[in-house]
Amino acid sequence: MGEYLELHSFNRQQNPAYTDKAFAFARWDESQKLIVVTNFDEFQSVKTTLKLSPELFKAWNLEPGEREIKELMFGKKRTTLRVTDEGAEIDLDFGPWESAVFEVR
Repeated sequence: MGEYLELHSFNRQQNPAYTDKAFAFARWDESQKLIVVTNFDEFQSVKTTLKLSPELFKAWNLEPGEREIKELMFGKKRTTLRVTDEGAEIDLDFGPWESAVFEVR
């Protein structure tokens, strides 16, 4: 699948609640946009906001507004993508060792 952009470093700098035990990245091509998130902590849950970096925001050319995005692997998780003129973010609520692949439409 086309392009890759790591989101972990940007979120570590922007959000103190984004732990070093989480890892997030985006993959995309002309037909699909994915956000992949993993909580590598064995004991602690992660409940925070994942911000999309300015590079990704520009590359994806997202329209302002809110939209629900769903997880593709198991279909159990849903979250809201919030897009403003300044950026975009999603809420994360992950248990220990939990991962998700979200599709943005």
